[in-house]
Amino acid sequence: MEDVKLLYVEDSKSLQRLFESVVAPIAEYYASSSLEEARQVIGSHQINFFVLDYNLADGNGLELAAELRADPRYSKTPIILYTACLDQDLEYRAMKCGVNVSLAKPMNPIDLREHIVNLIETPTAVKRVQRNLVQMNCYSWSADGKHHAFSADFNHHIENKSRQAAQERMHEFLRQKLQTAHDPDQYPRDVEVFRCIIELDAADDLKASA
Repeated sequence: MEDVKLLYVEDSKSLQRLFESVVAPIAEYYASSSLEEARQVIGSHQINFFVLDYNLADGNGLELAAELRADPRYSKTPIILYTACLDQDLEYRAMKCGVNVSLAKPMNPIDLREHIVNLIETPTAVKRVQRNLVQMNCYSWSADGKHHAFSADFNHHIENKSRQAAQERMHEFLRQKLQTAHDPDQYPRDVEVFRCIIELDAADDLKASA
């Protein structure tokens, strides 16, 4: 992505200044303290990267994330939720609203910048690895006696009594979507889906498995 214009929605002026020092070398920086101010900035500038706090005086960052994803202009724009109140439930709700990455405050500035750079370079979870291999991020968790799988890229949720069955059904869904929804020159008909499942069973123990 060229000419990155980043909007940070945060009600703390000190955090706004700190964040500016982090992103100034890589993006044109805008800040707002409320959802109302953020909407004004969005209306006046061509913002193409968003970092949102959760708790704001006039609402929360997920409200804005949902608004952005409902607008075709921002359907693929990178969105980070950056909040001190991050937990398993909030991370799941953020994912459902189209947030690309949820991060917990405080974070080392260098690590935070790295997350932003990674999203600038690869704004969605779909990444072509080889001609017939596509990497995607899906999510898996257990709740109410059922196993769940979710794809943020296609906003598709599957549940089943068997974890393996839920993940296999998601794998097949994604494979069919990629074969039919994309240019065959980019994703040939023998495409396979390489998935990284982020386990959310334990609130304090996120672990990645291929």
